This record gives sequence, structure tokens and C-alpha cells, in this order.
Amino acid sequence: MSLGFEMAGFKPIVAVDIDRKGMETYAANFPETQIIIADIRKLETKDLLKRAGISCGDIDVVIGGPPCQGFSVAGRVKIASLARSGVWKLKNHNPRYVDDPRNNLYLDFIRTVKELKPSVFVLENVHGMLSYMDGKVVRDIIRKFARAARLKRKQHLLVFIPQNF
Repeated sequence: MSLGFEMAGFKPIVAVDIDRKGMETYAANFPETQIIIADIRKLETKDLLKRAGISCGDIDVVIGGPPCQGFSVAGRVKIASLARSGVWKLKNHNPRYVDDPRNNLYLDFIRTVKELKPSVFVLENVHGMLSYMDGKVVRDIIRKFARAARLKRKQHLLVFIPQNF
């Protein structure tokens, strides 16, 4: 997504992820981008801004992709299988409702977007997010962003989801 936005004329300023190897790859492809290897749940937005040397007003677009493994159909089945065999520690082994803790990272994306106040945000994930817990997560995302837009007296909130949702 960063490459696509860069090709459209945007400049990636800062990238955050907990995966060191992934961020090393990102840095090799986007050497001018400030790289932060951190757990977004523990990274305060003010620290992100400080480390990147920017302020909220410098941000036009925030792009995020919470981990998809716990939402994708294949990922849920694999995680449930690992949980049943004792390799992965989960309370719930049902692939439809697998309790992968990464599935809550979308809440930190919402928090970060609200605090950064960009003109636009893009939340990317997999189709399985629509069916996870019968669509609860997607409805929660829409509700939280709609409430934030109303509180800021924005005129509209655009949400695009597949027609079969």
C-alpha cells in the first residue's frame, strides 16, 4: 500500500510495526521513511509524532493493516488447529470465534487515527474480517469512526465494504 500511495504522490513519513524483519524490509524499500519498531498498543501517539519529527497537521493519510491471521478463514482454521494440539495457547478453539489477541489491534488503529486527525485513513484487512464473530468487528469499526466523525461535526463518513456483507 505504501508503494501505491507513493506512486500517487504521497510521501511515507513514518512506519510502525512490531516485526523487526518486516520493518528492515520496509526500510530497504522506503529508506527516507522513519521506522519505528514497537508494539502499537504501547506506543503513545505523541511519542510516534516526536520520533517521526512531525505534528498532527503534517499528516494527510494514515494507512493501517491490523494483522490478518486471526481474521482470515485459513488463518483461523490454522490457529484453532494449533490451539487444539497445544502449540498455541487460546481459550477458544472455534475457528469462527478464535480468540487471537492480535484481533484487537484494530482498536489501536482507531485510537491512533483519532489522535493523529488525518484528512483520510485507510484500514486494510482480509475478507474474513467481515465474517469474524458474525461481523462484530467491522460493525464496531464503523460505529467508532462514525461516532468520532459526528463529534467533530464532519459532514460525512464513507465506508466501503463488499456487497455481500
